[in-house]
Amino acid sequence: MSLRSIKSKLMALTLIAILATVVVQLIIANVSLANLTFKSQSIVQQHVLNEVKSGLKNTVDSMVSSLTDMYKSNAGTIPEAQLIELIRKTLDASRYGEAGYFFAYRYDGIRVVAPENKSQEGQNLWDLTDKSGKKVVQEFIRVAQNGGGFVSYIWLNPKTNKEEEKISYYSPS
Repeated sequence: MSLRSIKSKLMALTLIAILATVVVQLIIANVSLANLTFKSQSIVQQHVLNEVKSGLKNTVDSMVSSLTDMYKSNAGTIPEAQLIELIRKTLDASRYGEAGYFFAYRYDGIRVVAPENKSQEGQNLWDLTDKSGKKVVQEFIRVAQNGGGFVSYIWLNPKTNKEEEKISYYSPS
């Protein structure tokens, strides 16, 4: 075997080793970039969700404050049933964003306001469960009685007629 042949083989092996190293580094870089992209998307999604939650909480708190003031300023001057109807009409006419709406339950599970499903108004929905098995009305009431907060659940979207994950903010009255 000639020296030139050995030298060519060594150069070829060196080139293959360098190429293999470059390929491995490119694969590692690609995986790292994919992980970084996924983490970035997660951070952005979490930020957007936090912004939505903040806006939702502020809107609900503002509505509850307005309705509380309305109730206090009219209590004793008009019949209770008329006052409840005034509150119901106010909530029915109010919207949050494109798809948001306000609804209300009494602490015993009676749905007082249901703008997206009028047939539920006056119904006791205490034992209503979503498709995951969560007793949603009981959870709404528990959260409201503990000072308010967010609840995620599965609910029929009245615009798409499909069950979807939903998040709502509950505030005590």
